[in-house]
Amino acid sequence: MRVEKSSSCSPQDLAQAMDKKDVSRPNIAAFDFFTSAIIWFDIVACVSTGSQPHLAEHHHSLLTQSSSTSEDDLTFQLERIMGCQNWVMIIIGEIATLAHAHQEGDLDTKQFTSTVKDIQDRLEYHNSQTCSSLQSLQHEYCGVPPHYLSSIYTHYTTLVVTHIFACAAIIYLQTVNTAPTIFNIKEPLQAVISAMSSIPDPRMVRGMVWPLCVAGCMASSPADQNFFREKAEDAVRDAGMVGNSGKVMEILEMSWELQRIEGRLVDCATCVRKLGTCVLLA
Repeated sequence: MRVEKSSSCSPQDLAQAMDKKDVSRPNIAAFDFFTSAIIWFDIVACVSTGSQPHLAEHHHSLLTQSSSTSEDDLTFQLERIMGCQNWVMIIIGEIATLAHAHQEGDLDTKQFTSTVKDIQDRLEYHNSQTCSSLQSLQHEYCGVPPHYLSSIYTHYTTLVVTHIFACAAIIYLQTVNTAPTIFNIKEPLQAVISAMSSIPDPRMVRGMVWPLCVAGCMASSPADQNFFREKAEDAVRDAGMVGNSGKVMEILEMSWELQRIEGRLVDCATCVRKLGTCVLLA
């Protein structure tokens, strides 16, 4: 899929321009942090803007760039600042690019269907691996690993967050592929609810504005809506004046109201457009 270049200077050019032998360690750390944050915002903003990520052509190379074959040596690791592994954010960026291309009529039916299947297959495969890793840890520690095993506990929480974003990404892909219905959205929605119910620390929900909105807008039963309402209220309560958690409830309530009026599910992107503003779901 072709993506127009947004600038003549790519992130790779900037990275190469910083000779790490001549730059202090704090500056290197700052560069890695802000590059990761920009990539994250570039991806999650697309649901609100309806556009493709501006750095789409660089996501895969940047988020898989490593000094060795180990994933632990990735140069930019989103899990260190956002708690979510790179692979799922790469796929979310691909879904956003696909949605924009489909909206613009850049793909014929065969191309679109083929791309949807490719993305869905990879998303489900990687998510199943994440689930297997979570289940292994839960079995080994009879639940959540203890806090004093800091590296293992951190890895566990990363897997939980990644799983939540992956389940929400399946819903996002579904809304791009076809008009969502209660029937075809039920299974991935329950997967998100189950995943969010396993969060080891309630404070983590404040960093989940994107999955809260993308999945929560698809809730139709009173029980499911109450679940997302409570999670959104927790996010607002914990975040205070920081971030856009306060917009979550506005988006969710608008979606559920439109459901009642129109008799159909209304996705997050549609709600944001009806609000008349671009909200960064982060």
